[in-house]
Amino acid sequence: MTKVRESQIFGVKTVETVVVGAGLAGVEAAYRLACKKREVLTITSSWDTAVQPAFLPALSQQEIDKVLASNNSLLRKVLKKVLFELPTKPKSYYLDKVKLQMLSKNLLEQSPYCYLWQDTVDLVNKKSSVYELITHWGLKVKAKKVIVACGTFLDGQVFIGNTAFPGGKLGELGSAKFKTELEKVGVQFEQRELSIPALIKVEAKRAAFKEGFVPVAKEGNLFSALNYSQYLCELSLEKQKKLIKAELGATASLVAPAYKVKYWIRAARQKREQTNLIFIGKAAGATSFVESIMAAGDVSRET
Repeated sequence: MTKVRESQIFGVKTVETVVVGAGLAGVEAAYRLACKKREVLTITSSWDTAVQPAFLPALSQQEIDKVLASNNSLLRKVLKKVLFELPTKPKSYYLDKVKLQMLSKNLLEQSPYCYLWQDTVDLVNKKSSVYELITHWGLKVKAKKVIVACGTFLDGQVFIGNTAFPGGKLGELGSAKFKTELEKVGVQFEQRELSIPALIKVEAKRAAFKEGFVPVAKEGNLFSALNYSQYLCELSLEKQKKLIKAELGATASLVAPAYKVKYWIRAARQKREQTNLIFIGKAAGATSFVESIMAAGDVSRET
């Protein structure tokens, strides 16, 4: 799972760049830097769910073409293997998240310049021209550049109906300490909100619910209730279960409820004074899949 050797857990590990977060933007930035033979350490709280956003909207042909045109893009290398066409007009596509995670992680592991570590960053100190990061498990890392790609995990909160949980994604805790530490080195934040659709297993799909009912994988019977995310996440877990069965029949079951995430992004009003501390993806306010990928490419060119 990790290429950081046991001997490197103790003492201080020095690398050129640390990427905090392994969502789409984080792994793109790490891979592109590694392709340029830049040593990069990627830290995430869970490699089992890395590169797996809570949901991916359907992609247009134009968006697919933009990714395929990106040089040295990790996603470009795996895209055709994880892509499947949806029965819509005009044509749109979806990504198999499980395949995306497996293939992306394999590419990172194969690079001699990319180190992987499963942990959370608790402390950040700015010392002269470098940053020192300390993780929950005691790994100390010094880096000239830190790329923050935490997505919804910076002190995120998950809401199902009126019930709140700490987290950046359902079942995964957010990084409250990391956000506090970033504020200490001068970063200002503003809050954003995102609705995540329910994941539903259906044996016999009814036409009444067909609109906005998007498959999660090329094969199987798991679907996201995409057009119903805003409505469902305002309901309690029990009410969501009842509504799904009422709409889709007794064979339908709720695998994961719709929920709302409140998370923090770097405030747009502040100037980019600390050029060695870079925010990308949702942590920088990206609102689309392609925007996250393009931003990762821009960072790798500058670094």
